[in-house]
Amino acid sequence: MGSSQIVLRQSLNEQVYQDIYGLEMICRQYEKGTYKLELDYKLKNSHAHTDDNLNEFLYYVDHELIGYIGICDFDAEVLEVTGMVHPDFRNQGIFSKLYDLVQEEFNKRPAQEMLLFCHKDLQAGLHFIEQKARYHHAEYDMYLDISVFTPTMKYRLKLEEIDSKEHLFIGKVDNTAIGQVRLELGTEVGGIYGLEIFPDCRRQGYGRELLTQAIEKLVAHGMQKVFLQVDTMNEQALKLYQSCGFVEGDVMLYYSISKN
Repeated sequence: MGSSQIVLRQSLNEQVYQDIYGLEMICRQYEKGTYKLELDYKLKNSHAHTDDNLNEFLYYVDHELIGYIGICDFDAEVLEVTGMVHPDFRNQGIFSKLYDLVQEEFNKRPAQEMLLFCHKDLQAGLHFIEQKARYHHAEYDMYLDISVFTPTMKYRLKLEEIDSKEHLFIGKVDNTAIGQVRLELGTEVGGIYGLEIFPDCRRQGYGRELLTQAIEKLVAHGMQKVFLQVDTMNEQALKLYQSCGFVEGDVMLYYSISKN
């Protein structure tokens, strides 16, 4: 191995984004399975980091990125962690070196739980994770082709955008908030995240209305496909998404490490 360097960053810039994307493409060509790195989201929100938290852990050899772990902290109480190593540089302790730094970062933060996750078919990644953490849950990636989407419903619920930068919407019925959803805009694929109907308002059909209107918002922005994730144990949500035309794609397996 040539000259190596570990780089730690709070956020991405365009060059680091390209380095990680290039490594992802190499790994995906080598093996079956996808990665959930949230690169577009991270780059878009790179200017929003005002703290000293480290989220990007990069291992370079001769100026080429050959190892990476990233942290996402959508929830302040839980860190989501995933990564990859170039196929030609595996079994050399590179991922372990990066992971030790991630563990140090986790210990410094107020978050009480860290979720390590990996595609179900990436056996090397799963082998590492299973040695460090206990199984927590699995999530389906689900996709909807807009061409098969045909909304035909009248809505009781109205969507109100409360954060235009994050595309965060509140669903209201008679001016009372009953749920929320966050949208993400890509080049052709839009994402639906955090779709929730508040507990007192469930089992009244509002989930379908909130989902359908979220899809319509993405269609209005020119998206050709819609992406979302669902816990494989959440049968009610899974049936809802399937009934709206979503089909199951990849499965991500999540493993938990807790400070308690």
